[in-house]
Amino acid sequence: MTLFVFIKEKYMDITFNETISPTAVKTHTKVNIIWADACRVMAIFGIILIHTSAGFFYQYETLSTFGWASAALLDALARAAVPIFIMLSGALLLQENTIFNAQSMGRRLSKIALPLVLWSIFYFQYLAYVAGLPYHLVSILQTPAMYHLWFVYMMLGLYLLLPFLQILYKAMQKRFNLQLYFLALWLIIYALPIYVHLPILNLMQMQLFGYGGYFLFGRWLLDITKNNTIPTFWFGMLYLLGVFITFMLTCIFSHQAHQANEQAYLYFSINVCMAALGGFAFCTRLRLSKTITKFIRQLSDKCFLIYFMHVFVLEQVRYNMYVQYFTTQLPVGLSILLMSLIVFSLCVAIAFLIRLVVRNKYVLG
Repeated sequence: MTLFVFIKEKYMDITFNETISPTAVKTHTKVNIIWADACRVMAIFGIILIHTSAGFFYQYETLSTFGWASAALLDALARAAVPIFIMLSGALLLQENTIFNAQSMGRRLSKIALPLVLWSIFYFQYLAYVAGLPYHLVSILQTPAMYHLWFVYMMLGLYLLLPFLQILYKAMQKRFNLQLYFLALWLIIYALPIYVHLPILNLMQMQLFGYGGYFLFGRWLLDITKNNTIPTFWFGMLYLLGVFITFMLTCIFSHQAHQANEQAYLYFSINVCMAALGGFAFCTRLRLSKTITKFIRQLSDKCFLIYFMHVFVLEQVRYNMYVQYFTTQLPVGLSILLMSLIVFSLCVAIAFLIRLVVRNKYVLG
């Protein structure tokens, strides 16, 4: 038994804890949040995988059935990445000892706002160059410069709601019935209408806590996983069940529509919610050996920067003649994985180079 423990600690990179000690959630101690760093890195790769898969997913009529299904499955596997990103922010920010005042709010908002402005200008210039699209700086206040930047606008909104979300979290923390009520209400308002048409919900104007719900779920799940002994296995199974339902519904809806249908991919759908909750809870139990901890931290530190640039890098890789030739020789699934790895690797390399020149995260992310 002693030999097994020695081998496990010495050579196995990834382990899981069935419970989390209270000290494991103190975000001020870097050693204790390696699970969060690993979660962030996996989420950013998942987002790259989603956007890479999309180029194949919408070729429903031209790809073989197996090829298209491969793209749909990879997309389903990664679809929880965006909600997990949001839950991670909620888990780390919604704490009893966190103080939200004008200074702290200004610091958090500027950490997002300035990079958003600079990267928006970059993408507006890029689109003007490749497509001749005109723009004005005021456009930043009207529409995202590139499709993936919607996420940054959404995070700005959540940061503005932080004081209210913290008050709600503290109230829920003391009352389990309130937790169940909020979860049920969130599912009815946001998840159910994706599959069941309920016009009355629009009339009631109950749209305040959409992504804020995921923000609260992140902290709620972290509290749950540290205070009980639910086996990690079941969190993994919940994620896989959500992925399976997402994939099957996507195949069914697309077959019925005779074209790619992404209804089941919506971030508020119950199936994506299941995958996100299971995947995030699974990540909170993740532990890494010291041999790769430093590298994961370095990658995690660059994730926001990688998020901003990855669409530009993906465009260059996707339309590169050599990449196109090579990937056409491979099955669709392998092509998507290879392109995603290339994009991720290039983004990491560029991010490290940028940080050598611009060390301040508040500038470019």
